[in-house]
Amino acid sequence: MRCVRGTAAAVALAVTATACGASATTPKGTFTIGLALEAGGPGDLSYNDVAVSGIDRIRTTAEVRLSQATARPNEPEGDRETRLRTLAQGNRMVIALGPAYTRAVERTAKAFPKVKFLVVDPERCKVSGANVAGACFRTEQGAYLAGAAAALKTKSNVIGFIGGTGYPDAARFQAGYEAGAKATRPDIRILPARYVTTEKEAREAAKQQLDGGADIVFQAAGRPGAAVIAAVAGAGRQVIGSGADQYHLPALASSREHILTSALKRVDLAVFLFFVLSADGFKTGTENYDLKLDGVGYATAGGRLDDVAPRLDALRLALLDRKVKAPATPQK
Repeated sequence: MRCVRGTAAAVALAVTATACGASATTPKGTFTIGLALEAGGPGDLSYNDVAVSGIDRIRTTAEVRLSQATARPNEPEGDRETRLRTLAQGNRMVIALGPAYTRAVERTAKAFPKVKFLVVDPERCKVSGANVAGACFRTEQGAYLAGAAAALKTKSNVIGFIGGTGYPDAARFQAGYEAGAKATRPDIRILPARYVTTEKEAREAAKQQLDGGADIVFQAAGRPGAAVIAAVAGAGRQVIGSGADQYHLPALASSREHILTSALKRVDLAVFLFFVLSADGFKTGTENYDLKLDGVGYATAGGRLDDVAPRLDALRLALLDRKVKAPATPQK
């Protein structure tokens, strides 16, 4: 792995690549941070929880006074702006999760020029404002590798996908997953994807996928994803998680032996780097978190991919060298 110098790229590699012989220095002191969570709030086992783990990482070396608020499903734009203004009062930094916050952050930032803002997953991967930064993720790359893993490990040659309605990355996860599976095993059968909003729908979707013969199901359903995992594990099949490394989550411990891997989205890394860079300076615009920055990838916890690791490593290098390409859906 080569060392890269320059803003977030350098810090990211210092944090994640000990092969470079470097380590990131976290600013010390007391910092006030506001965190605007997406609908679903804490305990979603993915998007929101990974962001909170980024705050926990900051707390290992600095004192953080955190103000936290959660969006409501389908709430009006004005409610988000009100929430952001409340968080901006008395906080040095504000982090907002999800594309629906983009315009509200840009307006709020103008009224609070001394506060630094981060939008995770901004609309079309763009932000504007002298005190606004964005973090975008090539989640299709990690999902592509997870799809390849599914194709290499399936015994029924049938796999499935269950996404969450309104979950920002579900379509990107699906596109990458299906492309990676097809590229690795052209004759594989991928069942029609199901999208759900509730745990009841998640259980029903999982049953449909299992009845259709799928022995591996990728879930990118947000909070209802826990119901998918429980249903698939209960049937003795394997599941692929999304966002966090779901093998390690205590809430999913009873299903751990059936979690094949997880397609990672390192929101925690984006939160941590935003803090490090904002404490001593600031870089506007968006940063793309991809395989190169270790912003996305796949989990190896549990050792269930050990036998196919060489093939997945080769595919990862091919993605890095652009010899293959994971398809992406447009940023919304």
